[in-house]
Amino acid sequence: METKRARAILKVFYDTYGWKKDESSGRYLGEILHENLSKTAQRYMNCNEMRYQRYFGLGGLYFLDAGCGAEPRQKLSKTFRKHVCVDISLVGLKEARKQLGNYGLYVKADLSNLPFKDKTFDGTLAAHCLYHIDKDTQSIVLKELYRVTKADKNILIFYASDYNLISIYKRIKGIIIKLARSLFKYKPDSRQLPEKPPPIYYYTHNPIRLVKEFDLKDVSCLRILTKHSMDTLQKLHLLKLVIPIFYFLETPVQ
Repeated sequence: METKRARAILKVFYDTYGWKKDESSGRYLGEILHENLSKTAQRYMNCNEMRYQRYFGLGGLYFLDAGCGAEPRQKLSKTFRKHVCVDISLVGLKEARKQLGNYGLYVKADLSNLPFKDKTFDGTLAAHCLYHIDKDTQSIVLKELYRVTKADKNILIFYASDYNLISIYKRIKGIIIKLARSLFKYKPDSRQLPEKPPPIYYYTHNPIRLVKEFDLKDVSCLRILTKHSMDTLQKLHLLKLVIPIFYFLETPVQ
């Protein structure tokens, strides 16, 4: 029951709000809600994702973009012959088709029950979608991604975490931001979003525990700075100074 409820909440959010575009900026409302849209922040987020492009360097026939919505990661799939987009939001898939055209294949499906044969894909990505799935279903989705991906190929998951070593950096960041607020008398942004957003489901496990039953996994930090952090730093005119420092801390060991 909880799984169906979480899925329904997510579908309503993206079909009615997240993948709608703001008329003034041309941005998706979900982007406006969840991302810092400054050029500095967008470059930071894009560069962090592209560091992992090497995992798909060998390419292949089919690339699975699980839960891609309206933001298919085409830069990560450029070495594959087909980019397969899977999502529960038909609105998101239609937007993805505008970007990928005939290069893409589009499947409306639940990630916990993928309609593909075993070992179909030469590379798999789940970008910022797993933590929007019911907490008890996330491990099932992981098993499905493993099932449909070839044994010698890579699965890349962009997740979120308040645990392990990442949390140390986040605590330091929080202390710095609190100090800066007190020194500069920072006030929260009172501007309103274009529309009031509906609720969205969100739950993060400790990622190390979440993947403990899978072999050959590697847990590293994608990025430490959140939208709230970047918004605060931007208002304090510290964003351009701080981002290179955190980018260096986040860079995986080769």
